[in-house]
Amino acid sequence: MRRFLLLAIAASALVPAAAPAATISGTIAGGQGYTVLALAAAGQSAAARIKASGAFSLKVPGSGATLQLIRPNGAYFGPVVLRMAGSKALLGLSSRGGRLGKIRLRNGYAAAKAPRKAVSSKGAIRTTRSGAPLGAGNLGFVQMNLKGKARIAAAGSGAGDPGGDPDGDGIPSAFDADDNGNKTLDGVDPATARTSTAGLFSDVQVMMSRSVNANAGGISAAQVDAFVKNNTSLNFYLDSHYARGAAISSVDVDCGTLAYCRPGDGFATMGDGGNSPTGVQDQKWITLDANHDGFPDVPVNSGGDQSHGAVHSIEIKPNATTADLHAGDLYQIRFTTPGGVITVPTALSLYFVSSPALASYDGGAGTATIPYPANDSTAGSDQNPLMMSGDKITLTFWRPQRAGLGSEPQFVDMGHLRYGIPVSVDNRELGCGASRYTGLSSTLSPAPGSSADIYNQLFPLQDSADDAAPNAANTLKVTFDIGGCLRANGIDPAGQQIRLPIEAVDESRPGGTDRTALTVAVCMPGCMPPSNTGAQQQGSTNPGGTKPDLAIDSVTGADVGGDCQITINVANRGTAMSPPTSTHVQAVGGAGDVDTSFTTQNIDAGGHVQTVGTVSGSCAGRTFTVTADGNQAVDEYSETNNAWTGPVS
Repeated sequence: MRRFLLLAIAASALVPAAAPAATISGTIAGGQGYTVLALAAAGQSAAARIKASGAFSLKVPGSGATLQLIRPNGAYFGPVVLRMAGSKALLGLSSRGGRLGKIRLRNGYAAAKAPRKAVSSKGAIRTTRSGAPLGAGNLGFVQMNLKGKARIAAAGSGAGDPGGDPDGDGIPSAFDADDNGNKTLDGVDPATARTSTAGLFSDVQVMMSRSVNANAGGISAAQVDAFVKNNTSLNFYLDSHYARGAAISSVDVDCGTLAYCRPGDGFATMGDGGNSPTGVQDQKWITLDANHDGFPDVPVNSGGDQSHGAVHSIEIKPNATTADLHAGDLYQIRFTTPGGVITVPTALSLYFVSSPALASYDGGAGTATIPYPANDSTAGSDQNPLMMSGDKITLTFWRPQRAGLGSEPQFVDMGHLRYGIPVSVDNRELGCGASRYTGLSSTLSPAPGSSADIYNQLFPLQDSADDAAPNAANTLKVTFDIGGCLRANGIDPAGQQIRLPIEAVDESRPGGTDRTALTVAVCMPGCMPPSNTGAQQQGSTNPGGTKPDLAIDSVTGADVGGDCQITINVANRGTAMSPPTSTHVQAVGGAGDVDTSFTTQNIDAGGHVQTVGTVSGSCAGRTFTVTADGNQAVDEYSETNNAWTGPVS
């Protein structure tokens, strides 16, 4: 597939075929609620929902088209084998169209005995003994053992066209997690990732108290659900390059039946990052529909890279657990151009289910092990920073995990990622290059490429290890020269408490990269940690130090128009102003569970602000948990008094 996500995506767009399109029809037994996607080799697509009878009909969008099935929940199911040719399968439609007859669902694919005239005789692919395409059921993540010209073609083409199948596994590049069949995910494979036209990126960043990792005391399905729901963001970053240079008047996303962004009741919210317009944070994405076409917008970003024309971008938070966020989720990006709407099929295939996790550290006084599960007082948190006696710190940490594919374990340690520690100072990321890293563990080495490239400055280390089952014995280790990095950027490290994001990313692509990060706090020599500044217990109204300290003073609610309007009084009990942040609201019971956030503006030291927001459904019979600084964006004196729980009416 064209990209990995914490997230893998494939996307390319062509002007729709000029020739009259042939019509195909058929019946899929047990297919009610599925969607049939006709995908041309070059990327044109047409879709039709399957009726209660199993019947469908649609027009073939272009040459070399195949049929792909989308599950009722919006995730990819698999390809349709139109007929067999000996021991091989034919998937391509002819230009003549016609009735395909009855199609039966199999394990990760569907099979038909379509008339010969409706099927192209080209592109026969190998199958298993049962007739399944080799990539069925695992998003094409399979070793294809290509030989001769086939291997050269697959490797040289990179991702190829979205509807193409360069490795012959039966899964088109739009959904294939491994386009060239070398059993390396596209997102970490330079041969496929760098040629990708992807414009979707995932971002996962957590503080020490939210650190989750299969190697740090294990990981449960509930922990993964909470981690994905509370920490995963998706960033769309698109320009006219994706529409083959056509002038774009608007960009929308058709999410089909995906619960979090489908029309009507999608619950994904817009983020507060630089890719989103101002004034929309924490509002539902489906409400952003300036052209009233029923699909959420990807608006113009005037601050983006304009080298390929106007950039359209947005950050969204799916707010979804793994019950609603799946490998293979299909998005159809709609570019409105003077020639009509160009639809680009894209798919989410892989995403991070954890962050890197710190196993131990040595700030100069000997190695100390980190206990798990982590909480607000764990070493590395803002209120208990790692103490330094010099410039350098040695960090031993575990790789992040992704969800397993096919027969893989439930969770898999991700190999072949890039790593870096972009020091966070005054809302800036400082990239200091490979020269500041020493004592590397055996699979880490300086990555190839120019040291002047910002990507290589921020993430200069390459992990050569393959994907593997989680194993606490498999750690990575680096010694990082914090002081040298800061001084090289004109910053005196003496006495500073700073944040170190341990970041894992995949290959760089136009617009960005996917990443997951664990941020730990360190106290440089001369720094006075919070525990030594006159700390007081929960309920304190005047803690020591010069930091904000957010707390929920009160929460009230009233039903307005059938929904619950809540008023939250957020106080800053600290001695420094608090910057804008998000107040997290979770409602349980009554009209149903809701998980959302509202923006809270600056709060002066000793002051308070009132935040008002709406939670769908009545207030009655529900328990609310309201958390100040729910996204942990504020460096606070203490986070032990951030949460409030109870009814609001």
